[in-house]
Amino acid sequence: MGVSIMLITLQHVKPFVGHQKNDANDARAICEAVSRPNLHNVPIKKIELQDMKSLRCIRQRLVVQRIAISNQLRGLASEYGITIAKSFKSLREQVPEILEDADNKLSNVIRKLIYSLWQEVNGLTEDIKSISSELEALCKQQPRYQALLAIPGFGPIVTAAFLSQVGTGKQFSNGRQLSVCVA
Repeated sequence: MGVSIMLITLQHVKPFVGHQKNDANDARAICEAVSRPNLHNVPIKKIELQDMKSLRCIRQRLVVQRIAISNQLRGLASEYGITIAKSFKSLREQVPEILEDADNKLSNVIRKLIYSLWQEVNGLTEDIKSISSELEALCKQQPRYQALLAIPGFGPIVTAAFLSQVGTGKQFSNGRQLSVCVA
């Protein structure tokens, strides 16, 4: 039909919406935004990049859950006079010792709760490791992955975030445009 489809960002359309948000005003705003001469299209992401972004989102949710459960475990233990250092390494070292120590005066109820939370933390840790390795395997298929890893401060997770957000980067004519996009 001769129609060319393009994706445009909301920031280019929003100024033209007007007072009420409805379909007619949205369509009018889109037509107005498209008619602007310096409109930059949003490139369509490849499936691999969408997969990477999805894995990153799920991984982040799991990390947040693990932190919340770890903090809850620390809080419960502190109510019984047991202090666990804030680092995850300390948690991994101290919780098995706490559970095995019969002299720490933990009731059976709290001991079971701490054990249950500990199992959840371990399960989430395994899920995070699994997703991280799957994410790294997807990243290794990207041509620019090794080059980005060579940048100081860029590890596998940061590189995955950058690749899934920016893609090839060919849509940017200079570094300033890239910095505005990822800021």
